[in-house]
Amino acid sequence: MKKGFFFFAALLSGVQTVFAQADSTAVEMVEQTTKSGQVGEILLGILILLVMFAIIGHMVYELFIVKKPKALTVEECKEARLNAGLSPMTEEEAQELLNKMVDDTESWTSFVNANNEDDKIITKYSQAKKTRQVLEEVAASMPDNSDVVECYNSLLEIYTDCTKRKYNASTTYIIISAVLMVGMAILSGAYEAIAFCAVSVGIYIMASMTPNYILIKKELKGRRGPKFMSGFIAGILGGVATAETVTTVTKWSDGTTTKDVDNSNFWISLILSIVLFVVLAIFMFVLAFINYLRNYVFHF
Repeated sequence: MKKGFFFFAALLSGVQTVFAQADSTAVEMVEQTTKSGQVGEILLGILILLVMFAIIGHMVYELFIVKKPKALTVEECKEARLNAGLSPMTEEEAQELLNKMVDDTESWTSFVNANNEDDKIITKYSQAKKTRQVLEEVAASMPDNSDVVECYNSLLEIYTDCTKRKYNASTTYIIISAVLMVGMAILSGAYEAIAFCAVSVGIYIMASMTPNYILIKKELKGRRGPKFMSGFIAGILGGVATAETVTTVTKWSDGTTTKDVDNSNFWISLILSIVLFVVLAIFMFVLAFINYLRNYVFHF
């Protein structure tokens, strides 16, 4: 009997040891998983910050830093060739440069101008990139030929106008989002949200600076309708304005009447609209990222 008791006690002790070790192993695994998850979150956060700074840096460079080709004068080019020890440009060299510039314009998009004449214009990033290369090649040759300089400056004027960036987004969306975010910050006491709002608006505006050649392409295709976000906001507000109000008039047996007005549809539409505007305001970064891809990366 005693042997059986000791055997059972030993067995029970062994089982408890096994379970204790299993529990300890499970806790360690959970802790390791938690630590791994935290490390993953930190790395993801760092990656997002790096991408965000890279995007902002790219936009700042394109908007404020990148150098544009400059206009030329015959006198400046003559002086530059003299300082470089070069002889005056020959007619053959001048003609080669003229042909190169004319050939470049032939690759542009055809359209009929206001005078009902066939014309060419830049509507693609690839066209703008090629034209810039041609301009740089001509400028590097320091042309002292008046025809070449005149053609270069005319080409430069068109290039500059077509590559100029214009703000092309919804100002209404910015105003509504700013008012909502500042209002939420004041009501909640989270004043750092105001800084978040300012950064969001700034990035959204920069991301919405569209190259003119994209706008020209849309205009030639007859797509000069209202901006998407402006139209979307107009639709939301229109839904609130047109929300149905139900009026019920009841005539009683004594000849009196009562009128009940049900505005529930209006209030439901208003609440849903406010919620939707709040979501749009919070996710302004997402819309800015989409605009960045359209205007700075894919150019469409």
